[in-house]
Order: sequence, then C-alpha cells, then structure tokens
Amino acid sequence: MSLTRPLELERHLSSPGKRLDVAPLFDVLLICLMLMLLGSRFVAAPGETIALPVVQNSAPAGVATLAVLTYKSDEMMILDGRVVTLEGWKRLIERGESPGEGVLLVKADAELPLQTLLSLADLAREAGYTALQIAANSEQPTARAQGGIEGLSQP
Repeated sequence: MSLTRPLELERHLSSPGKRLDVAPLFDVLLICLMLMLLGSRFVAAPGETIALPVVQNSAPAGVATLAVLTYKSDEMMILDGRVVTLEGWKRLIERGESPGEGVLLVKADAELPLQTLLSLADLAREAGYTALQIAANSEQPTARAQGGIEGLSQP
C-alpha cells in the first residue's frame, strides 16, 4: 500500500527531467585548471630588466670602455660583476678597493635622476675613471613619431 494512493497524489507527481547539470562539469574543469597551473613550473630569468633611454642618432658615437656600471636604484648597482649600493661604492673608493681607469659605461633606464647621475660622475672621478658614458637604445620608429624622450632629443 502506498501513501499517495489514498489521496490520489500520484496524478500530481511528475518524473524528473533527463537534463545534464553543467555546474559539476565546471567544478571539475576549474580543479583541472588549478592543478595544471600550480603543477607547472614557471621559470623567470634572474635579474632586473632595464629600459634604456632612446637617442635620435641612428649610430650613436661610442668609445672603448673598461668598466660597466648597471644602475637600477641607489640600493642596487652592478659594478663589474659586483652588486653594490651607492653608499657601498663610496666606501669601496675610500678603502681603495675600487680603482678605476679609462671610461666607465653607465647602463641605466630613462628614469635615472639627474642628481644621481651627477653623484655617479663624482664617484667615478674619485675612483679614477677619466670619462663617463651613458648607454642608450637606438631610436625606434614609434619614438620618432612621438618626438623621442625629453632631454635626449637633438635639434
């Protein structure tokens, strides 16, 4: 004996539809995506990327250099393979551990403050370098249309 028979509730019952619910499918796909992302190894190149300033000359004049200084910030500079700070380079010069000769090539991005550049020039002179050269990228076609970077444009 059934409970629906006395009240004739069977005629009000309907069979469930034969639809596929996609919510669990999305859950499974999301879990698979997370496992693939978290399980893969992302390899990043070590070091910092420095955007060099752009000059308008197609072939900028260059001289032979004996030392290279890569400037990222006052707290991170690379001088001939040694990671130093601005203050650390001052101490190295005072102790005589940073003898310089010839031309120092400074590789820095376009946001290098002028005051810091002047400080680097003073330190290079104290270290014994005869000249300071700043590295720059060749002008790109998009930079020519925009007029180049301010301060590096030549009339």
